[in-house]
Amino acid sequence: MNTAPTFEDDIVDQQFADAAAADRQTAVLSSQQWHGTPLQPFTIRRETLYFRLRALNDSLPIHLVRKHPESFLQEAIILLWLCLHTPEDWNPMRGNAALLMEQIESWADQHLTRADQMPAIELALQILSSADSTRAIPRPSDLQGEDLGN
Repeated sequence: MNTAPTFEDDIVDQQFADAAAADRQTAVLSSQQWHGTPLQPFTIRRETLYFRLRALNDSLPIHLVRKHPESFLQEAIILLWLCLHTPEDWNPMRGNAALLMEQIESWADQHLTRADQMPAIELALQILSSADSTRAIPRPSDLQGEDLGN
């Protein structure tokens, strides 16, 4: 059974698009800071490097991190460092993950205290959540068994 789109479908489509646009705008415009220093946007370049470094550390899956946030500290440090620095800071070390991690951990030793641990974890999780709100995902289809795609 093939049903033609209706006016109501157009309204729902527009509401969906407007809500997605608002989420993207909020994520892009939100000015996150660490100790008064504005963070650089969590760009695709930062995200890919973050995931690469995270994989090298044999990190817990994100769904488990939410149950044990303290296990996310090293990833939070990586994420904060990336958002506080520019590609010019990390590009010379990009091919040497051990050297890059040493730089990140040295920065953490100098700039983070024990009292900073939970705020750093919370901010890093917030950054990841904001990044997820801008990720394109396929819209669920109302068609049952007849998927025409997006």
